[in-house]
Amino acid sequence: IANLPLEMRIADAASFALVFYENPDVFITIAAGNEASNNDETLISPNYLSRFFPNVITVASLSEQGKISAFSNYGNRSVQIAALGENIVAPILNNMEAPKSGTSMAAPLVAGVAAGIRRDFPALSARDIRRLIESTATIDPALAKFVTTSGKIDPEAARKTAESWSGDNLAMLVEETRIAKKPGQDGPS
Repeated sequence: IANLPLEMRIADAASFALVFYENPDVFITIAAGNEASNNDETLISPNYLSRFFPNVITVASLSEQGKISAFSNYGNRSVQIAALGENIVAPILNNMEAPKSGTSMAAPLVAGVAAGIRRDFPALSARDIRRLIESTATIDPALAKFVTTSGKIDPEAARKTAESWSGDNLAMLVEETRIAKKPGQDGPS
């Protein structure tokens, strides 16, 4: 009985992991969650699984001022990017609209950018799209402790980079990541 909560978490994560694994060329966007907690520590599934799957990205919410939303979950290992998620005009009942806030308002922005890139550049894999979205993020040092990229999505930069994306881009990103790796925080160098 003592292990039941852990076993339930593992079973929950396994079902998502299987879907992500079986669909490697499907780009999956996940909302980080709205509990103002660190997904690196809470390991709520599926929010942290983007750490392990290159076709999955987790999105935190930003305020209109570009600050992490007070409600947004975060994690500099398990949440890759941030996007506007407050006061987003969204449909509600009977063809009406109202402003809504949440990471589930931020994630569709990233999904929309990815879908547009996939439509216009079908040769790019889901892994490539995640890499180019991450590599073109607008860096904000204030976001460093909240998201892996230390930045927010930049749709124009992502689209522009998609136009010239190649295997050389990947080699460049791997080298930049190796150089930026911090012993201790990112494991041994």
